[in-house]
Parts: sequence; C-alpha cells; structure tokens
Amino acid sequence: MPLTENEELWYKNQIKKYDPKGEYIVIDDSTGLITYTSKLKSDEKKIKEKNPEEYVHALILCMLCDEKYGYKVENLYHEQHFERGSSGAKDEEADYVVYDEEGR
Repeated sequence: MPLTENEELWYKNQIKKYDPKGEYIVIDDSTGLITYTSKLKSDEKKIKEKNPEEYVHALILCMLCDEKYGYKVENLYHEQHFERGSSGAKDEEADYVVYDEEGR
C-alpha cells in the first residue's frame, strides 16, 4: 500500500531530523530514489526506489547512527544475505545486522 503525501512527508522530516547533513540517506524526489551512504555494507544495491519499506529502512539507519544510539555506520550491515540449510543457497536476509568493533 503506497504512503499518503502526509505519511511520506512525515518520514522525510524524521530522516532529516536524525540525518540533517544527509550523511546516510539522500532522497531524490525527481527520480523517486533513496540512496544509502557508501559507508554502509550491503549485499544489495544502495540505490532503491522510494516505497514504504525503504522509508522505514532509511529512518532506522538514521536513528541507529544518531548520537542517542551512537552506532557507527561502518558497523551496520543492511540487507545481509545468509545461507540456510545444506544447499548453501543464500535465501535468507536480515534487514539490519549490527556488528561490534571486532566485527562480531
């Protein structure tokens, strides 16, 4: 279900609140794309079409990196794929994984 104009505006305002300098997220209304910082590890592309799920992902990233929570973007992994079962197929995905300074 698409977001209403008011809902989309709310997400944009929250993202700007937590990422006022645009260090982690860039939203381009002319292209309809959300771009994640190159510092963020991901198994998928870092430029995504705007949709409700991507707005949630973008806001979570900005909140995690805010001084209140203090996570470093370099310690976060967005859309990490995992193997499941004996086939070794990478068919499971975590939206976000947080690693410590030692990479665990």
